[in-house]
Amino acid sequence: MLPTFSKIGLFWLTNRMNPGQEHFLSESFKQKIYSEINKIESIKSNKTTWLLFLPPNEHHEIGLLFSRFLLLNNGYNVIYLGANVPLNSIKQVSETVDINNILFFSIANYSKENLESITNYLFENLSHVNRYLVSNVSGLNKLFKKNKIKLVDDIDKFIKLIS
Repeated sequence: MLPTFSKIGLFWLTNRMNPGQEHFLSESFKQKIYSEINKIESIKSNKTTWLLFLPPNEHHEIGLLFSRFLLLNNGYNVIYLGANVPLNSIKQVSETVDINNILFFSIANYSKENLESITNYLFENLSHVNRYLVSNVSGLNKLFKKNKIKLVDDIDKFIKLIS
């Protein structure tokens, strides 16, 4: 799956793929991931709970969905909110459910441009929770350190983290 997405990215950048083709492939992969998630038995776990979401105007959901699969497959409790989630919803969920970790992605330019306000909000409202960001941003180490955001920039790092 990952090599295919790398090729899709290259095709997209070189205008050799149109949005319809990209959406078709993305939806096909999402269906396969959902199918695999449905195969995982619901086992009550005493492991920690992860909250997964994409911030406002972020719609690149496949990585988040795959993370859900990996976490469930490793016995974690997962609350999956999906794409384009208002930040106040994260706070509301945390008030009713004991969350240990938050994982969110920032892929689109809009969410990257708003990372400071997103990470500030999470730090101010969910300081007791471990916060993980998946992105290819660079040069924001000071911001991440200030808001105690751990950058996950490699799938192997994430797998090691949850195994």
